[in-house]
Amino acid sequence: MKKNIFAFILALLMVFSMALSVSAAEPADAALVLDVGNGKGTVTVDVYLQGGTGITNGQFAVTYDASVLTLVEVLTSDAYAVSSVNDQDAGTVSLAWVGSDLQAEKTLMLTLKLEISEGSTGSVTYTAENGGCFTNTEAVEVEDATVTVAFDAAVDT
Repeated sequence: MKKNIFAFILALLMVFSMALSVSAAEPADAALVLDVGNGKGTVTVDVYLQGGTGITNGQFAVTYDASVLTLVEVLTSDAYAVSSVNDQDAGTVSLAWVGSDLQAEKTLMLTLKLEISEGSTGSVTYTAENGGCFTNTEAVEVEDATVTVAFDAAVDT
């Protein structure tokens, strides 16, 4: 009898654990989006926050290959009241901001202007990584973005 009760309890535990492992992860509330354009010797990277309605503050970092690209200029958006940009480490630009009340479906947050190193060919991967976004004090799930773009300095410069 004890074996039957033990087997029944074990079977119930197995059923409940399977139900927990099958549940899907919650979708992100918002997403970082990268829009990359190549010009004559330059690259422009626009970073958008998509679906971030109501976000009031946050931070993210954009990374790129500093052996191929040189940062020329960082342009901030007027979507927030106060911001801080850190571009001291080659290959990384970080943005922290406060004082926003994002209402658009897709809001431009930051633009990077980069120069392609002479003679470079191949591709560069750009990544935007969420460092934390909030609606007041409530955390908002924001999906990271990664884009790989091919270029040829002989053609693009």
